[in-house]
Amino acid sequence: ERYLHEFIPTDQREMVSRYVNIDPEEIPEDGYLQIKHSIVRRDGQVRQLLVRIGKMVDADGKAIKLIGINMDITEN
Repeated sequence: ERYLHEFIPTDQREMVSRYVNIDPEEIPEDGYLQIKHSIVRRDGQVRQLLVRIGKMVDADGKAIKLIGINMDITEN
């Protein structure tokens, strides 16, 4: 929650919150979920992020770990 209020613009908080609190069962076993959103750094600079969230599963297909990346795509 602190991350959402400190770095995410108000108009994007609901969308980002959904992914921060995602149920691992919503993530495809053979893929990932992806979102793009903004952050506002402490120095006031606005950056654009690409976030990908995947999961690792056990032999039964049950999620055992979430994995992900945050990539700054501001210049792209």
